[in-house]
Amino acid sequence: MNYKLYQIHLTDAEVDQVNAEGHNSVPKQKLKLDMSFNDNVAELAKEAMDKGYYTHVSNIEAEGLEGVFEVGNIGPEQHREAGSYVLCKCCGRSRDSRGCASRCSECRLSATGIDS
Repeated sequence: MNYKLYQIHLTDAEVDQVNAEGHNSVPKQKLKLDMSFNDNVAELAKEAMDKGYYTHVSNIEAEGLEGVFEVGNIGPEQHREAGSYVLCKCCGRSRDSRGCASRCSECRLSATGIDS
């Protein structure tokens, strides 16, 4: 079965705002965090989808949701098709204009030539 994977990603400006003013200063970040600490995840996820906070990141071919988790995290690569968002192979985070090295310690080390 083919599954579409969506995630909430922040823009560079939103990351800067969160760092300067806190998580509640960016509505989609607040909603994303609220999903982790509430029992009404389905309602919050629908609200995030309705507001356009989700980005299609990949398509995954798998047998059920456990298979989606496995393919998404460890492969095999041939069952995963990249979507409109490019993800870092090392950390799985989105690559933005600053590169994932702005958020990923492993990528930061790689960018400086230091092997982890």
